[in-house]
Amino acid sequence: MVKNINPLIFRLIINQNHYSIWFIIKKSYFINIKEDNKIRNYINIFLKKEKYIIIYEIFYIKIKKFLNLIKIIIYIGIKNFLIKNIKKKLNKIRIKIKKKINYTNFNIEIIKIINIYEYPNIISKFIIKQLKKKVSFFKIIKKTIELTENTCIKGIKIKISGKIFNKEIKNNEWFKEGIIPLQTIKSKVYFCLYKIKTIYGILSIKVWIFF
Repeated sequence: MVKNINPLIFRLIINQNHYSIWFIIKKSYFINIKEDNKIRNYINIFLKKEKYIIIYEIFYIKIKKFLNLIKIIIYIGIKNFLIKNIKKKLNKIRIKIKKKINYTNFNIEIIKIINIYEYPNIISKFIIKQLKKKVSFFKIIKKTIELTENTCIKGIKIKISGKIFNKEIKNNEWFKEGIIPLQTIKSKVYFCLYKIKTIYGILSIKVWIFF
């Protein structure tokens, strides 16, 4: 039997890192995971609600917990002058987060991502936007290749599953460019699974990227 393994979990510690970094007793493990999700959800909602801040995308939020300190690192693709606007709002974020969790000391850092189309979550969200506009699969692939041309990507694979373009029958569309060595643990492979609900059912987009 063939078993599907998440490429990120398969490569953890070797060339992939955890987004939550802390050590805790077994009883408090679930509470801390729930706490991290609250922080991430709030930051995502807060930044998207700000009307004058135009964010390309929040890539991921890394949370490091120490004895009396919590360090939150936000990785985003954004214009330089907009970073200053977000930094002004960090105090508001701190106050809101303090109400949700037990930590009192915070250190929030923003790191800018330059090549946004090197990340599978951005590509998957781009594909979703195109599908909503009813753009054909081949045109989506062509545009995706154009966006990743000036990056360090050695290989990319895209798979779309579900009732695509409002068809009654479920279908699988996929595309591969370059190499994706999924069996090699040392290979740097990024993966993203994105699901959206439509009136016809659930549509899933899988993106693999190899560097």
